[in-house]
Amino acid sequence: MVNFSNLVEYFQYMAENHKDLNHSASEPHFYRFELDEVLTSLGGNINFPALILEGYDFDFGDSVSDNLQKKRNGAFIVIMHEGDENNHDQINQIYDQCEAIGDEIIVRIASDKRNRNVPVVRNFDIRNTQGNMLANAGEGYYGIRYTFSLHSPRPNDVDPTKWTDAGQYDPT
Repeated sequence: MVNFSNLVEYFQYMAENHKDLNHSASEPHFYRFELDEVLTSLGGNINFPALILEGYDFDFGDSVSDNLQKKRNGAFIVIMHEGDENNHDQINQIYDQCEAIGDEIIVRIASDKRNRNVPVVRNFDIRNTQGNMLANAGEGYYGIRYTFSLHSPRPNDVDPTKWTDAGQYDPT
């Protein structure tokens, strides 16, 4: 079963292998958290362009035949810094760069979903993907936030080892 750690590993791998990000332990460009947490906690220690993976929310569904599905709704941000909020040409270039990196990540996810060795994105549906421009002009941060959905089957059999009653209700 897919979990958040799998998604973090996958996005970190992409940050390490995307040539514009080139994430490494000595020069990190990949971060996990919400945008505000990253920018306030790291302050001047963030490397740009940065790929920030947010946490996800999820819900459950089934296709009426007891095929339980877990749908995860997540987001990532590609962000850069420009200290002069009036340098509109540079800000436009930043948006273009962030969008190019983010689009390439989305295309990579769509490609990797066909690879049996990448189960974390196997049920990615590009039709549920959206991008929005972000700006925090006061702090000089500009970028693109992408939202996406991943579906995965979820076993609907009770694990008896997790229950003191072996997963069987007995009111007697």
